Amino acid sequence: DHRANCTRLQRLCGLQAPADPARWSGRVGWRVGPPDRLPLAGPMFARQRQAGQRLDQARLLPREPGLHLACGFGARGITLAPLLGEAVAAVIAGTPVPLEQSLIDSVDPGRWLVRDARRGATR
Repeated sequence: DHRANCTRLQRLCGLQAPADPARWSGRVGWRVGPPDRLPLAGPMFARQRQAGQRLDQARLLPREPGLHLACGFGARGITLAPLLGEAVAAVIAGTPVPLEQSLIDSVDPGRWLVRDARRGATR
């Protein structure tokens, strides 16, 4: 990877990497993100559900008391983390959430349960 990056650097900028590969330094970083590339923010859904439980809207799912998520930001963490942190804090404090309900639903940790229910699948 270093070699490919240095070749690209030379091609794009004309800069030469150090000749000795032992002097090259670098690191690898991973950004975790959900498959739909939207972060998870809000109260965690309860794993145990009752028969007949409504699954048509994420906000109606039963929740695990005291367990809230704000994760999976991927490459957008620096911009989304403060806003979604405020939203999660508002939910915990019981104050108005600074986002529209449709946006809250789109990052709700239970959104896959709703999607599966709409498709007729079960998790």
